[in-house]
Amino acid sequence: MGAVLLIALLVFPFAEIALLIVVGGAIGVLPTLALLAFAVVAGVALIRLQGFATLLKVRAALGRGEPPAAALFEGACVVAAGLLLILPGFLSDALGLALLSFVPLRRVLLDWAWRRARARRAGGTVIEGEYETVEDGQHRRGPRPPSPWRRDDEADRLDGTDR
Repeated sequence: MGAVLLIALLVFPFAEIALLIVVGGAIGVLPTLALLAFAVVAGVALIRLQGFATLLKVRAALGRGEPPAAALFEGACVVAAGLLLILPGFLSDALGLALLSFVPLRRVLLDWAWRRARARRAGGTVIEGEYETVEDGQHRRGPRPPSPWRRDDEADRLDGTDR
């Protein structure tokens, strides 16, 4: 998976540049720049509007007693689509529009993320230990035991004494 991602990240910029050259040659430089500027403005507007809409969806899900994970993921997908629109290039714009337009694509991504999260959670490590709740003003700093990893002058400064 890592090698595929690395290759994709290396090939993507070259594909973007090649597509910009082809489109610029076909429709001209100024229309190409106008399309890129329009995509940036649309991406910024999408991100600004989506933040509030996601908040409303999360509040509605919480009001119904449902976990807001799906609403948050939908919002994250739309923000990712907006970021892809902001990136200069037609390939990133096409990916952003695909992520924005095709709801089944977002559902597939959500299912993939859930499966991945469940697999990661199932293999987690539990570390047991004891803890003590310390309120403000109750914590105290006492003398520190000697450590082979600390120099003598550091030990003095950590204990609050200056030389």
